[in-house]
Amino acid sequence: MKIAIVSESPADEAIVKVFVEAILDTHVDLIEQPIRPRGWPSVIKLLPAITRHLHYRTPAQALVVVVDSDHTPPINAHDDARGETQSRLAAVRECLDETVEHLKPLPRRKRMATAVGLAVPAIEAWLLCGTVRRASEDAWMRFLKRHPHPARLRGWKRGLKRRLYGTSRPTVRMSTVQGVIAAEKQVRDLARMRQRFEIGFGALIDDLRRW
Repeated sequence: MKIAIVSESPADEAIVKVFVEAILDTHVDLIEQPIRPRGWPSVIKLLPAITRHLHYRTPAQALVVVVDSDHTPPINAHDDARGETQSRLAAVRECLDETVEHLKPLPRRKRMATAVGLAVPAIEAWLLCGTVRRASEDAWMRFLKRHPHPARLRGWKRGLKRRLYGTSRPTVRMSTVQGVIAAEKQVRDLARMRQRFEIGFGALIDDLRRW
């Protein structure tokens, strides 16, 4: 199956590919693209252009988007001290739905399938599932309520990186190599992953299994 993966870094894309193949139980061929976002603001800004490019100029059959939640709520919140009321999961879905809806049908081409996942608070949490207690959506949401200060939230993410990579600032190569190894271990127990990350990882599983 020919798919494209959009995430916040090349390392994240390689990690997401491992999860996608495990969930679909099949090998996927990645479609390379000239537009490569870096970080959340870039992903949501460039996603419409990426989607149109994949539809009109590549043989991509599907598009998978996975982003970090960072300090934002995993689900939409009506009263949030940081002014973040819409989850990134919902924002990406709305962006994709609106863009795909306006794509012109092509001869002998099915509508491109899509899937969205949200790593709460970051993809390193997925990779540490079952290793540290803080690696779960419930743990993060409790921390988010108790400690709304951005510095404390950034410290939590840095701690996850140090636990996984041995440093809070891994190189792209280190993130890719060690991240893929960790992902290959995690996919042996997808049920546990879904239990610990019901919202963000559960969304990815549900979307992929609807293809």
